[in-house]
Amino acid sequence: MKKMLLLPMLACFCSCSIPGIPYLSGRAGTEGTEQPVRPGIPGERPFWNTYSAWGFMYAPAFDFKEVAGATSYRFTLAPQPGGPVLSFIAGKPWAPLSPVWNKVPVGFVRLTVEGVDGGKVLGVSGTRDFYRKAPFEGKSPAAVRPYKESGELKLKHLYESSYVKYWLDHDSPDPGYGYYCYPSKMIGSVLVGLVRYARLEPAARDAALTMARHAADFLIRRSAPKGSFYAYFPPTYMGEHASAKGKNDVVMMNYPEEVSQGYLDLYDATRDKRYFEAAENIAKTYVKTQLANGTWPLSVKPKTGEAVSKNALVPIGVIRLLRRLDKQYGRAEFRPGAKMAMDWIIANPLKTFNWEGQFEDVPPSAPYANLSKGQACDIASYMLDNADEHPQYQEWAMDIIRFAEDQFVVWDRPNPDLKPANWLTPCALEQYAWMMPINDSASDLMLAWAAAYKRTGREIFRQKARALANAMTVSQLPDGELPTYWHHTNDCWMNCAVYAAISMIKLEEAGIQAVLPKKR
Repeated sequence: MKKMLLLPMLACFCSCSIPGIPYLSGRAGTEGTEQPVRPGIPGERPFWNTYSAWGFMYAPAFDFKEVAGATSYRFTLAPQPGGPVLSFIAGKPWAPLSPVWNKVPVGFVRLTVEGVDGGKVLGVSGTRDFYRKAPFEGKSPAAVRPYKESGELKLKHLYESSYVKYWLDHDSPDPGYGYYCYPSKMIGSVLVGLVRYARLEPAARDAALTMARHAADFLIRRSAPKGSFYAYFPPTYMGEHASAKGKNDVVMMNYPEEVSQGYLDLYDATRDKRYFEAAENIAKTYVKTQLANGTWPLSVKPKTGEAVSKNALVPIGVIRLLRRLDKQYGRAEFRPGAKMAMDWIIANPLKTFNWEGQFEDVPPSAPYANLSKGQACDIASYMLDNADEHPQYQEWAMDIIRFAEDQFVVWDRPNPDLKPANWLTPCALEQYAWMMPINDSASDLMLAWAAAYKRTGREIFRQKARALANAMTVSQLPDGELPTYWHHTNDCWMNCAVYAAISMIKLEEAGIQAVLPKKR
């Protein structure tokens, strides 16, 4: 989501300014931040934080090299521009900063690690400047309305939006909504949102499903034809707007599965077999083209099968599609493909923590250069929901969630280098290439913490999910729109708003309700 299109027709502004928002204080529970997040060990476990430029909430460990002759290492942390200096001794230069971490004040810090022997400094192992992020302390804005009500209000807004209503009388997208240049991403969310709204509002059911049918039929017509290497895959790009320019022949492999979920929702609502067949055909193509290692290329040319980059897809979305076909519709033939894909995740990003941001408007990146948290949180939620299937799922999921919080959640006092003057906090940022507070990024963390709360019963997870959900209600506009950015902007991505709305509904379904201020 790196590029913005200005959409005057939407006029979306988050009119929240932090000084005017009532905040609540709660008990944060016990969760020390001195425990590092998957710290690297040379030769055993990679250091994922090489490119982490915006700070750490949990005690980090860095890839500093040993100094010849050193028998120990002195770690010195100097707050910038001034303050009490902290230090400790460790046996290796890559030791986590745990011994003094809870004493490090929020703000910029300069770390110096020196190799010593008998009190004599033999050399500098490494230095690092970073921002010590504020931990969760139980503070959150007061909720404006119940979470389910917030989500349903946004789905009503979706149904009434001109660029969605357009589907009622047309068989192609509204040309006035620029982000339809990403048809799978946008139309996939239209399908999911309209079908859910049709269940909520009987009076709107027929119109909502008609719009959804027209949108789905458009994607089916525009999909790769039978006989193509990636047959039936819908387009990722269309036209010449923004990042679609020059890429109409490229498909990113994480979007066909999103569309398939919308097709299945539409099939469930209408019982029209065409939509089940469309989803099934996409799933069959995934299985047919699955690599021997269990995943797929990130981007391809569907007609020829040519891989556009060397990067691999993080296939949690494909797993969810194949599992749904297996569990809900009894299509057991998709089970082996789902297992192969999960085995790849366990052997690769779960091991390396290279949680690459995979977005249609950001180029593929070198390892660790553009980390994100969306697919990582989805994997954590999946593992917690299915924790009985693997003895390590819960442990792995907790590591992932702590990584996502460490790098992408801002509870309070954001890094000033991010220019956060108008930010609503708490918030969640999207990816290293676009460190902006995004509604759907908050959704990723909310659902992961909801799954953690359901699995463990730990109150702190409910509090964290609730804090971000409260902020979501504060950001919501009077007409129901959930602005993409939690600061002043008129840029709204429909897909983000739809999935944010659904996450609010799911949160309440998971037993996490808003605590509304008492009326005076």
